[in-house]
Amino acid sequence: MVATGLLVSGCYSGLGDASGAEFGATLSGTGGVESSDSGDEGEPPLDPADDESSGGWGESEGSTGAEDPEDPADPLDPSDPTDGACGDGVLDALEGCDLGPDNGEGSTCTDACEANVCGDGVLGPGESCDDGNIEGSDGCGPSCALESCGDGTVNQGEACDDGQNGDDDDGCTDACALPVCGDGLFQPSAGEACDDGNASNTDACTNDCQAASCGDGHVQSGEACDDGNNSNTDSCTNACENPSCGDGFNGPGEECDDGDNNNEDACSNDCVSQHGGGIPISGYCTPVRNGVWTNSWEDREAEVRQLTNQARAVGRNCGATFYPAVPPVTYEGSLTCSARNHSRDMALNEFFSHTGTGGTTPAERIDMAEYEGSAHAENITAGGALNTAQEAVDQWLASPSHCAALMSPNLDELGVGYYRLDTAPHVHYWTQNFGG
Repeated sequence: MVATGLLVSGCYSGLGDASGAEFGATLSGTGGVESSDSGDEGEPPLDPADDESSGGWGESEGSTGAEDPEDPADPLDPSDPTDGACGDGVLDALEGCDLGPDNGEGSTCTDACEANVCGDGVLGPGESCDDGNIEGSDGCGPSCALESCGDGTVNQGEACDDGQNGDDDDGCTDACALPVCGDGLFQPSAGEACDDGNASNTDACTNDCQAASCGDGHVQSGEACDDGNNSNTDSCTNACENPSCGDGFNGPGEECDDGDNNNEDACSNDCVSQHGGGIPISGYCTPVRNGVWTNSWEDREAEVRQLTNQARAVGRNCGATFYPAVPPVTYEGSLTCSARNHSRDMALNEFFSHTGTGGTTPAERIDMAEYEGSAHAENITAGGALNTAQEAVDQWLASPSHCAALMSPNLDELGVGYYRLDTAPHVHYWTQNFGG
């Protein structure tokens, strides 16, 4: 700093003059010189206004006749500490410091003979920068250190700076950026399960930084589909598989799907309901479609199919003819329509015959039901005592012609119709229509 003529009195030592000799004088008051080795401790300081004072300078009434030191024409007096120039290595009264040729950048003393401090615009000892201010966020910090990510100060170009590096999962990355999905840094505290830093939704980590899984709406490796919902009955199951008959889910185009290989239960292996499913939508079949037919009647029809297949699984004599075991029959909706219509017709019109109302034959009724097979056969039975499916099947097996139809290897499809009318002569009416 530059002296203004007002300095606190004291002893200054440690700065050498140009010759290397110790200089121990310091300025006191407005211009008096106090010797550091004065022996008279009680003597008052010299008054520069007193013209008898030998230590004053400048023009005064008591002048000794010396030339004015401020006059540039006057030669410098090397013995006068006020006469030296900055950089001569002599600490003059108006200089804060003077190290001679060591003044300047990197020194404790500037070229202006001022103490080098942070913010003066001169790079001093221990400073990595000095931009002339002590402001932050401009590249050079308040302590004259270069600002950098991790210094704890949010500098220009930084979104954050938590003063530490080495932990990317603390709310501020080591690049002084806020955590974001897709930056390639796994940050659980930000809700990320993963972060692979790419734009692919079909790998192990989705673009929302979650672990890929079936149901996330993205088709990954090993998945046939992924619709991102919880429905098993649409075009993609919850196992991310395309729907198929036998997967246990009632998918598009399926009347049922019980997921088993049993063709004798309520749902066939073709995913057709065997409780009235697959019945054509037509004027002939509408009166006997499910919704009109009772559940208990459908259950009895399904039981007849099961008992029929149990009988076909064992070789047997039908009258005098032996029939070996044959494969099971499968449910068929059109044959169910024709069988139900005939049982209903017999009960409502109080007759028992293969010839229906209006003289229809089994073949004609099967055609009206839109069955497409070329072979067919019909078994019927009725009676007040024939209340169960077992009783009806036993009746057919006891008749050689009915038994032969039931055991025929050429007939592999079956429709059953059961109808009950308590006011009808026989109460319980049963019809089997075979096809193949």
